[in-house]
Amino acid sequence: MATNSLTQTHLKRLVTYDPLTGEFTRLLGKRAGHPVGSKIRAGYTHIFLTGQTYKAHRLAWLYVYGMWPNGQIDHINHNRSDNRIANLRDVTCSVNHQNRNRHTKSKSGVLGVTWHARDRRWQAHIEVNGKAKHLGSHVCLGVAIKARLAAEAVHHPHRHHHANTAV
Repeated sequence: MATNSLTQTHLKRLVTYDPLTGEFTRLLGKRAGHPVGSKIRAGYTHIFLTGQTYKAHRLAWLYVYGMWPNGQIDHINHNRSDNRIANLRDVTCSVNHQNRNRHTKSKSGVLGVTWHARDRRWQAHIEVNGKAKHLGSHVCLGVAIKARLAAEAVHHPHRHHHANTAV
């Protein structure tokens, strides 16, 4: 996807963007006034404009700020189709990976805390600069969670801690 060819000015001639809903609407042609974009399997919304396919969250950034994002666009609430500008932030790849949900089959309910059946203990770990860091092996789940959260506060200060624990 070549993102450099489309400017904010050209984008605003083709569509409108509502920052409160994250929705784009076509301005020209037979479909003027209709919503633009389609959801793909991964949950992102893609928009076809000027012969190119763009991710809606990147277009939202261009529309509001007048420039393409420097890094990746992170959906703060983890909902890939929620393209409200308040839910988007321009971050590095590392920060974007920090803001992810726990695995759906997680026994602990916490990202970075896993059950090690052979040792019958909870293991805490965190990724720092692309490398796994072991935070200890614990009999008590609560202690393992505390170890993970303490490491997050140091190594992942941008992470939204409320998203880590199961409710």
